[in-house]
Amino acid sequence: MFVAARKADADNALFLGEIVARHGWPGQSRVGEDGCRAAVAIAVHADQDRQLQGRFLAALHEAAQQGEATPAQWAHVQDRVLVTCGRPQVYGTQYVYRLDGPGGFLELLPVAEPAALDHRRAQVGLPPYGEQAQILRHHHLASSSVSSLASRTGGARPPPLREAAYAP
Repeated sequence: MFVAARKADADNALFLGEIVARHGWPGQSRVGEDGCRAAVAIAVHADQDRQLQGRFLAALHEAAQQGEATPAQWAHVQDRVLVTCGRPQVYGTQYVYRLDGPGGFLELLPVAEPAALDHRRAQVGLPPYGEQAQILRHHHLASSSVSSLASRTGGARPPPLREAAYAP
């Protein structure tokens, strides 16, 4: 299952890369809010090509400055790039499922300067960490998705969960 998903992520990233190279970031005025959100999801999952993911980040940053994307969308990709490079995230948008114990649990990946996290989140339009964590826990851990995921993957850890799918 994860092999097919990773191939789809790679294919989608290459396609988005062609769009960004020709036209710039697919912003809200060109592709609508849903289209821009989909492009962000592709950029977040472009881990297999860090250079391309870095180009997405730069194009998305410019789009956010022009009002074609939200600062929160840029923050999600920024955090993903940092986490993928083994560095602490800034905005606290990247989580992983830990399948240890009954039902597993959601764990925030390392954050730089945790005491200032909510301040940074507010600067990009994200809700306080505690509120978002509660929503994510309820959404993911109250459902059977974690236990069914564990049974389908033999207990293997899935890739990081990003908050982007649940943010405005």
